[in-house]
Amino acid sequence: MHGYSIMQEVSKLFDGKYVPSPGVVYPTLQLLEDMGLVESRTEGRRKVYVITEEGVRELEKNIHVVRELLHYAREIRTFFEELGGAELVRAISNLIKNFSKLDEDRKRRIRKALESLAKVINEILEGIGG
Repeated sequence: MHGYSIMQEVSKLFDGKYVPSPGVVYPTLQLLEDMGLVESRTEGRRKVYVITEEGVRELEKNIHVVRELLHYAREIRTFFEELGGAELVRAISNLIKNFSKLDEDRKRRIRKALESLAKVINEILEGIGG
């Protein structure tokens, strides 16, 4: 599988809400190759990656981590779909972009709102575990 295909497959796990950048995927593939967990070969203009026997052994040894990550990806997708996660991410992104423009009063009000939101969420989740 080539890097772009890997990015698309990861994006599918998150229903397109997250797409890993080439700056994340390609260095990771290079690291995996350096570790002997994948091999690459050039096909046309693309580099294709294939898991090695050592990579399969490492994957089998850590399959619980993979399952946990896949579960987390499904939970994130549900968060976005059912609880308005996209709106929250947009608001936080907007906050980060404009943070340097905030006066002390706005910072105080936002801090108070975030603390209140965290408190309400934790009260709702109390007793569920996690």
